Amino acid sequence: MKKAIFITVMVFCTFTGYPASGRDSAGRPRNGRIPENILLLPTFNGHNNATQAFRQYVAGELVYPPEIPYPGINGTVRATFVVDRDGSLSDIEILSSPHPAMTLEVIRVLQRSPLWTPAYDNDLQPLRIRYNLPVKFKAPKKKDYTNP
Repeated sequence: MKKAIFITVMVFCTFTGYPASGRDSAGRPRNGRIPENILLLPTFNGHNNATQAFRQYVAGELVYPPEIPYPGINGTVRATFVVDRDGSLSDIEILSSPHPAMTLEVIRVLQRSPLWTPAYDNDLQPLRIRYNLPVKFKAPKKKDYTNP
């Protein structure tokens, strides 16, 4: 029987402030600032504070990769993704990662994310919004460590 591994996972999600397309609804290029035409930001699982709710989701789903040998690695995986017009996550990219197994774990969790409610502009048209997500991994203590 496998022993459960308890790890500390800190997840922070930040709104980067621009539509994912880099252009506004009229097709004009964006300059990286929060567009003025966003009426509603994306929500996750019905929570208005999408970042807090999504942090809880990621922390609950994330597993420290067992293929990393003891004493393990502490580090941060920096990911970016788009909340698409249909509420799905797309354009998932890893910007930096201390280990390939951590990269795969973050991608796995993001790909399995439940649907979000997308952002809407002033004309009630759904928008694609990009988020950045740093995920901190902390290796388990020796007594909780299992290797394959």
